[in-house]
Amino acid sequence: MPPKAPGKPRILENEEGHRVEVDTISKGNGKTFPAFRDICSCDYVGYLKDGKKFDSNLGRGPFRFACGYGNVIPGMDMAVRTMSQGERALITISPEAGYGAVAQEDIPANSTLIFDLTLKNVEKPVSKTGQMVKDFFKQLAAVMVMYAFIGVYLYMNRKPRVQAGGEEAIVAGTETLEEEPTSMFSSDYDDWETMQYNEEL
Repeated sequence: MPPKAPGKPRILENEEGHRVEVDTISKGNGKTFPAFRDICSCDYVGYLKDGKKFDSNLGRGPFRFACGYGNVIPGMDMAVRTMSQGERALITISPEAGYGAVAQEDIPANSTLIFDLTLKNVEKPVSKTGQMVKDFFKQLAAVMVMYAFIGVYLYMNRKPRVQAGGEEAIVAGTETLEEEPTSMFSSDYDDWETMQYNEEL
């Protein structure tokens, strides 16, 4: 059975004679109302007038549709566009605003439909180009994060390098300088000769 509502519904009727009643159970934010082309995310349970449940999206994830495109029955579109984000309402849809004389699997022809519906979220539509740009930057951000982790890993695991002219080279040079050059044309000959002269003194 559908839940009880306050009993003070908003009466909606369009030029085609489609009649809908929207009885608010709990208020939304009072600011975000769906406009044409906006994407609505809803949770709903559908009942016939005798209280029999014929459909529900609970447990299947939010039901999403674009306002004004005929993706849902006219009464659903009419009702949701008067609700604000977060609002829960009991929506009563006349047969003309529902499936009319065409019977559905669990819905007889000319049935009045009642929906316990919560408008979970309202999103602005994104163009194909905008979506491509959005996806590109999302992938770029993922690549940058990956390279950042690689850079940190390589930095933390780097090996120390021995610089040319270090302590070992200095010691080796000193030891070499103390030995007699093998040739007078050696680059160390003058230094060695000076050392010998100083020792004689």
